[in-house]
Amino acid sequence: MVLANAAVIRVQPEMLVCPKCGSVYTREVDHCGLDGARLIGTLDDPHIGRTLDRYRIEAPLGSGGMARVYRARHTYLEQDFAVKILHGEIASDKDLARRFHREAKALSRIKHPNVVNIVDFGGTPEGLLFMVMEFLDGPPSPASCTRPGPSPRAAPPRSCARCAWASRPRTAAATSTAT
Repeated sequence: MVLANAAVIRVQPEMLVCPKCGSVYTREVDHCGLDGARLIGTLDDPHIGRTLDRYRIEAPLGSGGMARVYRARHTYLEQDFAVKILHGEIASDKDLARRFHREAKALSRIKHPNVVNIVDFGGTPEGLLFMVMEFLDGPPSPASCTRPGPSPRAAPPRSCARCAWASRPRTAAATSTAT
């Protein structure tokens, strides 16, 4: 508790954590869905410093409704990766866990310069599920990418305009005049 101007302000723990398996929970539940242990409130992230398979978790990068993403170091290759670890309430739901696995498998097949590469997928004996992605070092996304709502319309790069022109439907008249 913190006293400020004679008013009592309760400081809530940042996250609920399973002391047994280390799952992080974002919803108010009492017990871990993976092992049944009673959850505790903490400000310390239990994944920082932990090694999942060959990936040593070093720092948080972000968090969403299903998972937290961390910068991790491969213990043998000594390279950085981004590791997405499912929240405990998601990992303990078998349907959502299967969906995460399908997502990893589908994303790993996409090879495009604008899509992050999925390099690994795994789970711990305790039931934590994680996806390993290439780590893209650099500044955070610009505000235009993170603000809610539709993004402002911008002119496509010239290369996109050329691709659109080259891939337009061709008619017999257009083909004869193009040559």
